[in-house]
Amino acid sequence: MTHPAQYSPEVLDAIRGLIDDTILVHDPFAGAGERLGALCDEIGCEFSGTEIEAAFIVDSRVVQGNSTDGSTYPVEPYTIVTSPVYPNGIADSFEARDNSKRRTYRSALAKIVGHDRELHPDNQGRWGYRGTPLSSPARAVYWSIAERVIGCWQDADAAIVNVSDFIAGDRQEPVVAGWTRLLAAAGWDVSAIPVSTKRWKYGANRERRVDAEVLLLCSKDPYMEEEE
Repeated sequence: MTHPAQYSPEVLDAIRGLIDDTILVHDPFAGAGERLGALCDEIGCEFSGTEIEAAFIVDSRVVQGNSTDGSTYPVEPYTIVTSPVYPNGIADSFEARDNSKRRTYRSALAKIVGHDRELHPDNQGRWGYRGTPLSSPARAVYWSIAERVIGCWQDADAAIVNVSDFIAGDRQEPVVAGWTRLLAAAGWDVSAIPVSTKRWKYGANRERRVDAEVLLLCSKDPYMEEEE
């Protein structure tokens, strides 16, 4: 058992053509780090990353750290390439007390370290909000972490953010719109590229899945730069 939500091959293929002239790629939600790290090696650019749960790390260029802390980012020019937690059923803080099949961040971590424990409070994998009301604390914490992390990207040259909506009951959760709004508010000019991927078919509504993930391509907003 490793990190439960790594980059899909389709997303990596889409990213490949977008970072071919990048000197350093940094992933603040790196997880295992091995798939994006291997892509950077193939292209010939440097790679670094930060992961809040040390047990998930595989690539040695990923270090344990909290990406809401600006000191965890590179000092040299870099591009953010990352896939934040999707706040669906994989993200939760439920303590399993039986042997039923679960595919969550917490259950994956427990299998790696050999015992169950809570995820770090700043780990978005703890704050899934599928099926919760709009006023739920989990929603507020998830988006607060997202805003704090984006606030640390002011020195990045560009950013590529892999996100996805998901289905909860009879509605589609607008995760992509939420990330787009926060990125734009932080001064990024954002465009979107849909990427069709194979989706996991677990849990309720398994036949109702969003068909595509989305790459948000973020460049510096020239109007924001002029105001600065």
